[in-house]
Amino acid sequence: MHLTNFLDARNICIERRVLTKEQVYAQMVENICHHRKLPVCGKELLELILKRDREATTAYPTGIAIPHIRMDGFDDTVMAMTFLQNPLDYEGTKVSWVVLIITDKSSSKLYLNMVAALLGVSRDQALSASLTSLQDSHAVIHRLKQLDIEVKKDLTIADIMVQNPVSVGPDTLLRGLSDIMSERDISSVPVTDADGKYLGEV
Repeated sequence: MHLTNFLDARNICIERRVLTKEQVYAQMVENICHHRKLPVCGKELLELILKRDREATTAYPTGIAIPHIRMDGFDDTVMAMTFLQNPLDYEGTKVSWVVLIITDKSSSKLYLNMVAALLGVSRDQALSASLTSLQDSHAVIHRLKQLDIEVKKDLTIADIMVQNPVSVGPDTLLRGLSDIMSERDISSVPVTDADGKYLGEV
């Protein structure tokens, strides 16, 4: 299955204005709800998405944010995209590409596979920049079709693992560890020896 199978040009925005995250999400919700019948729509859906966003950040260091919601009584998957000329600030992470995914509660595997595919694209900075610079939604779909991005049926650890994680040595001071965890907003760090051999985790 290809990523473009989940896309509708009416749900893709090229945004040149300076907007808040809430305004971007509201626009995406409005576009989806205008064309699709969902069990929850409008302000109620927006609040659910913002609540989920407050629980855990949806932004990735590659400049993409992937807010999502799993919905009871909905047996489909819908995606909306916004490409931002003026990036949003997600607590220090600059985001130029927001992808909203709405799925049913039983589609967690599909959702994770979609995230893995999107993260793969976002890791290519030149490609992400070229998508952001496109002039309209049809051009975005055309470019994504050219890329032939597949949403895998099976997800592997390599698709979602953190590449090149920061690590500490066993002699690192707790103060240094605390600084690293705060700066990178992470909750665990591998401990390695001078040769990079894994010793444990804190």
